[in-house]
Amino acid sequence: MFEWKEEYETKIEIIDEQHKELFNIANESYALLKNDLILDKYDKVVEIINRLLDYCEYHFSTEEQYQLSIGYKKFLSHKVQHEEFIKKLRDEKFKKNG
Repeated sequence: MFEWKEEYETKIEIIDEQHKELFNIANESYALLKNDLILDKYDKVVEIINRLLDYCEYHFSTEEQYQLSIGYKKFLSHKVQHEEFIKKLRDEKFKKNG
């Protein structure tokens, strides 16, 4: 399981809360993959990928708006990282949905 630690905090409440939700989604996927009682996990995996994609788009938008508001110097490189991550999730979603 993935444990949220104080050292991960940005001290920006909305960003930290959203990061914690990303940990929750990661823990849900970990628990699913470790659960030997569920044999057919395909639908649940697709559901988690979709939820993660939706939440990442929401979170990245929030984070980028905040970064712009404070004139974050590494905004563009951070935005590129976000876009690359979203692309990977979409590619994975496409593979699952065929």
